Amino acid sequence: MYENNRKILSEIPEMKDIRSVSFTCASSARRFFDQIGEEKQQWIENIPCISIGEKTTKQLREIGVRHILESKDTTYVSMFYKIKESML
Repeated sequence: MYENNRKILSEIPEMKDIRSVSFTCASSARRFFDQIGEEKQQWIENIPCISIGEKTTKQLREIGVRHILESKDTTYVSMFYKIKESML
């Protein structure tokens, strides 16, 4: 069963501790950026986002994210390799 869980804002780590954020669906990207409030612009401008596919990438662009890396295929394995590649 697919389930969307809202995280409490206090559970989101400080930006200085983050190298990138990965999103496996457009709705999770939207929810994340809706929750971070006043720090949203800093995240949009400074933190690379890794997208699982076209729909998620489209949502990230609509939000205004500047640094988007999209996995080659819409699979978790492909996304894993994109995350690994981004850390080099």
